[in-house]
Amino acid sequence: MKIVYSWLKEFLPEAPRSDRLEEMLAGLGVETEAIHPLPVPHGKVVFAQVKEVGPVEGKEVRRLVLEAGREVQVVSAASNVKAGMGVALALPGALLPDGSSVSARKIAGVESFGMALSARELGMGEYAGGLLEFPPNALPPGTPLAEVYGPDEVIEIEITPNRPDWLSVYGVARDLAALGLFLVEPSAASMPRACGPSPTW
Repeated sequence: MKIVYSWLKEFLPEAPRSDRLEEMLAGLGVETEAIHPLPVPHGKVVFAQVKEVGPVEGKEVRRLVLEAGREVQVVSAASNVKAGMGVALALPGALLPDGSSVSARKIAGVESFGMALSARELGMGEYAGGLLEFPPNALPPGTPLAEVYGPDEVIEIEITPNRPDWLSVYGVARDLAALGLFLVEPSAASMPRACGPSPTW
């Protein structure tokens, strides 16, 4: 299971650095398989909303019009792209985690002024089969992702079959709290009100 360190900190504000956390997890019988750094997105990687999706005649790519503080046209082969979704847009000059840089260029005869990114291209996961999708109004269009996604780590742990409660971040946080860390309880869900009298059987 993969745990984002910043998410764990929401439940355990006093959580120590990942190397000490690895020792604490070992004390609970949890093996840490790996700790991966999550890179900070380049300053020219911004949030954008997909306004239009159109075909490119005779090609398997599509022409996208994105709102990123201004309209930006890009070409993408992603199968999951649709009007209204939020995406990560790398503008010309952006550097990606794999070391490549983004530039304006023609793709299938259409000018592309940037690149809409998958999770793998953004360095936030392994999935590369489509664009990383954000809620449509997650951020104001044009906001650099670096302003909201700071340095972070992913802690990968091995879950044993007898501990399904460790399959959630809260489950891991609760057990770590037993070692003396302050635990922030999740907000209690409000129960919906009945619309009428309870049925009699």
